[in-house]
Amino acid sequence: MTIAKYSSEQDVALPTDHPVLPVRVPFGSAGGSVEACQESDIPEVAAIHHQVFHGKDTPAPERLKDYYREVFFRNPWPDADLPSLVYRTATGEVVGFMGRIARPMSFRGRRIRLAIAHRLMVKADSGHPIAAVRLVRKFLAGPQDISFSDGANDKGRQFWEGAGGSTLPSYSMDWIWPLRPSRYLLGAWRHGQIGRLANASLWPVCAMVDLVAFRKWRRMVPVGSESGLGPPLDASTFLSCIPEVSGGCALRPEYDPDTAEWLWARLLENTDRGRLRGNVVVDAGGRSLGGFLVYVRRQRFGEVVFLGARPGAIGTVLDVLFGMAMRERLVAVGGRLDARFLSALLDRNCIFKRGCWGLVHARDPDIMQAISAGDAAISGLEGELWLRSPMDLL
Repeated sequence: MTIAKYSSEQDVALPTDHPVLPVRVPFGSAGGSVEACQESDIPEVAAIHHQVFHGKDTPAPERLKDYYREVFFRNPWPDADLPSLVYRTATGEVVGFMGRIARPMSFRGRRIRLAIAHRLMVKADSGHPIAAVRLVRKFLAGPQDISFSDGANDKGRQFWEGAGGSTLPSYSMDWIWPLRPSRYLLGAWRHGQIGRLANASLWPVCAMVDLVAFRKWRRMVPVGSESGLGPPLDASTFLSCIPEVSGGCALRPEYDPDTAEWLWARLLENTDRGRLRGNVVVDAGGRSLGGFLVYVRRQRFGEVVFLGARPGAIGTVLDVLFGMAMRERLVAVGGRLDARFLSALLDRNCIFKRGCWGLVHARDPDIMQAISAGDAAISGLEGELWLRSPMDLL
């Protein structure tokens, strides 16, 4: 739930079941209302995105409009009670947007609804400084059982917590297994003239450091880990894998063939994010133990968007994943932390850092307790981080 270029700094207070902070509302804003987003609003919504994220007041590209239509109006989880939201002025102009994607989940056998918050944005200098406040208020007041975002920035976190929602530390951490740590760090500092000069001048030293580091990390991967590499992970194998890796959790996702196929098509379309590859992991008898799905970027970093394992099998799944990363000569592999796998990642000397904020709101305290205790199977495919960023398309 990234909020970009929102100029107002007022506090937020929304009427929820939780204690809230006081509101300071600035004077001088014209009238407006929060309404359900209609497909006819897409050109204006895309134009806001084009301005907010790219600083352009020109008409939005058709590919950007197509993205919003596909994700918010063509997804296989339609729910008339959970529409995306727009902030419309008294003259009918759309100046704000907050996307909502409904996802079916089950909680201890009971079917519930999760609403993913994606792309909260307000047109710069719109003259409606409380538009974002009202969008968040309407979103959290919806009939969904859980409101969730795992892609929020600092401003998004401030809005969410001011509304009575919670920050999840375990969903706000990234793990990294650096095979070539020097190249990984230089890759993060490759922009601009100074970054390019640093990469060129430090390369010989980094190559020596990485050689030593690679040998150390290679010793952590058991010999023969490649034997656990099963068939490629696709929509059908993912669908069969989900019950195996989430069946022991109180909160888990629900998929069917149509939703799995749609999700896989969106993942494959995102070629700007990298080359998608994944595998089922099997034991010596060929039984599935779990699987992983990774985007391999041009900088040779493997971004894990799905990691699942049967109870007690995460160590084997990680070893097979790391063995694949070594054979592909990646500089590092990593993804968002799943609290269920923390111990196994620590055992393998992974590095942890703060990522995007993970945010949640649920009225049922039992659901909140399950999520906070790590009794929830919410992978990167049930949040917003799997979504193809329109920024990659321009």
